[in-house]
Amino acid sequence: NSEWLTRLGENALRPDIGLVGGLLLYENGTIQHAGVVVGMGGWADHVFKKIEPIHFGSPFISPMVTRNVSAVTGACLAISKTKFEELKGFNEKFIICGSDVDLSLKALKRGYFNLYNPYVNLYHIESKTRTSYIPDIDFKLSHDSYSEFIENGDPYYNINLSLKSLNPKIQTENELKKC
Repeated sequence: NSEWLTRLGENALRPDIGLVGGLLLYENGTIQHAGVVVGMGGWADHVFKKIEPIHFGSPFISPMVTRNVSAVTGACLAISKTKFEELKGFNEKFIICGSDVDLSLKALKRGYFNLYNPYVNLYHIESKTRTSYIPDIDFKLSHDSYSEFIENGDPYYNINLSLKSLNPKIQTENELKKC
């Protein structure tokens, strides 16, 4: 929509908000980003990925509701300059992946809320300019940054939901046994 940047900026300037991200869609109209769940897939991933952007009455969360999240994607985020400098910006040791989640988690640790806003919606042609290769250093740095959240759980994702499914659903019996 034409007001996407205004909507990102007005939230990023709130004193209690760290980073703000929006609803990113693939070319086919399915969701690419509707917030990041730390621990999903073993590291961090985008909840609702490849699902239609509709409010389908989930008792847990919806991709069409503004909500607090642990992290947002660097593909489209806003943060005030003051907070960006306070958090010392992106960790430039990351080569490709992870610096966005790292920055988001630094904001959480400083007491800020990170916000997902589905009323900011854009198309994102993900990874069209690079291969899918992720350097080992990005995994190491991600582990260093995320491990506390992976061990203790994402504070904005219901602990009863599976971290193996991008579509929020109750953990299977096998997943519960491993807890």
